[in-house]
This record gives sequence, C-alpha cells and structure tokens, in this order.
Amino acid sequence: MGLNAYFTFAVVKGLGVPWPAALGAVFVSGILFLILTAAGVRRMILEAIPRELYASVAVGIGLFIAFIGFRNAGIVVADPATLVRLGNLRAPATLLALAGLFLTGALMIRRVQGAMLLGIAGTTIAACSRA
Repeated sequence: MGLNAYFTFAVVKGLGVPWPAALGAVFVSGILFLILTAAGVRRMILEAIPRELYASVAVGIGLFIAFIGFRNAGIVVADPATLVRLGNLRAPATLLALAGLFLTGALMIRRVQGAMLLGIAGTTIAACSRA
C-alpha cells in the first residue's frame, strides 16, 4: 500500500510523471528486488538497518496513508496559511468516515476477529444505503 500511495500521489500527481512510466518504474524495481532477494543482498541490507529506523519508516508510511484517507474523507482540508486545517465535520461524507473509523477502532479494541474488514464492510453498507 505504501508504494502504491507514494507513486499515485507523489510521483504521478505531484511530479506529473505519466502513469505508464511510473508503472514501468514499479516493474523495474520489482525485478531488481527479486534479484536482490535471490542473491541474499536483501537480507544483508535489512540486518544492517537498526530496528528503530525500520519501525520509524513503517510508521511514516502508515501516517502518509492515514493522511491521504483523512484528506479524501474531508477530515482535513488544504489551507494556504498552515497547509492543512480541520475540515467540515458536519458534512455527511465526513461523518460517515468518522463513524466508520470509530466502529473499526471499537471492534479492534474488543479484539473482534476481522475487525478491520467488518468496519470497512459496515461503512460501505451504510454509504450504499444512504445513496
């Protein structure tokens, strides 16, 4: 997901690279990754990276994906003075997104198996029944 979001929002939309060229770069990087894995270089690289740095990169990618979701849901919007600001939390689509987020969080806290999938399905059903 992180690589998909990076190429979609940073490379294609941000830098203006045509999507076929971006997909070609993803293909080439996949081939290189396969070669590095088969040669054992990937394992050596991963073992050389401190666990803290590895975890922080994962957190950064997660925050990037969450930010994109918040922007698409209208929870945060662009602002020229501060870059982002809180969106209109009374908008129906934003309320639905927040309800889905809270539903998913509640299910995860209760340790319900498939909580993420159930939250997505519940939000989707609510959105479809509203339309």
